[in-house]
Amino acid sequence: MRIRILSVLLAAMLAGCAAPRAGSGEPDITAAFPNQVVNGGEGSTPGLRYYVQRSAYAFVRVQQIEDGAPPNDAPPACAPDAAALRATLAGLRTRGGMLGGEPPLFTPAELDTLVPPLVQALSAAKPDEDIAIATSGRRGELGRYLGLSANSARVFARGGQLNLIAGLVHYGFEQEVRASSYLRPFTPGARKAALDRFAAIDGAAVTHPVAGREDWVAFALPGCAVAAPVAPVVGAPVNAPVSAPPAPPTVSPSSAQPSSAQPPVPPAAQPAPIATPPAAPSADTPERIEQRLRTLECLREQRLISDDEYRAKRRAILDAL
Repeated sequence: MRIRILSVLLAAMLAGCAAPRAGSGEPDITAAFPNQVVNGGEGSTPGLRYYVQRSAYAFVRVQQIEDGAPPNDAPPACAPDAAALRATLAGLRTRGGMLGGEPPLFTPAELDTLVPPLVQALSAAKPDEDIAIATSGRRGELGRYLGLSANSARVFARGGQLNLIAGLVHYGFEQEVRASSYLRPFTPGARKAALDRFAAIDGAAVTHPVAGREDWVAFALPGCAVAAPVAPVVGAPVNAPVSAPPAPPTVSPSSAQPSSAQPPVPPAAQPAPIATPPAAPSADTPERIEQRLRTLECLREQRLISDDEYRAKRRAILDAL
């Protein structure tokens, strides 16, 4: 019950307490930024090579690899099967998001528009090129009130593994656009650091190739050079090659006398300690708690919850302190 309450509160916070106009059906948000409809969310792209797919609030583009990054696999090392790619992406789930729980990262409608151009891009991207993706859609039972939200990510193939680094995760941009007429760029994730420190992606048959980076997943697919995924280990000792023990020295009868002094025995080498990955930051910051309380007040003013529900949910938030 408590999780459900927090999920409702956090979801409504993204909505800005603004419900769609009665009888209007799907809201038209293009009037808020007519000059950004075609290039919606793309932002500045200095390393752009070309677009594979491009529409309002979604794209698949090939761009220059990040500075200092090792080369990716060369085509056609990764031309994944579309059905297998869709199945794996459909299994990705996000943790620590504003909606609570572990909702799917992508909706079926997002996968319909994402998978075909992504397969095309993976089949053609060169070792010095990454793929940036962005998708948008409505999510869950509260999608009617939340409006459109977006995902963005960086995708590349390396070592026979398909890598996905999340950027924005379920970012509710529609209500922000309505309020400010500004559309934040749908920036893809980066190798150097997480774009959103609260973003956490997981799923079946995926690994996190970099310790402490839950926004970065990797997985093998049919059509890509298969390499067994290895879980990241920080600070593990390197196994030294095993050599045969030296032969014992030959002792002559004349020298076989007891000795009171024995040579010191060197201590056994101890393995290096395994470093503990940094703990994930808590989502219950004072700022977020304040936002939840403000959102709860907005929900009551909009008559989306009753007074009894308001008091119960407010008490649940305060009890968590």
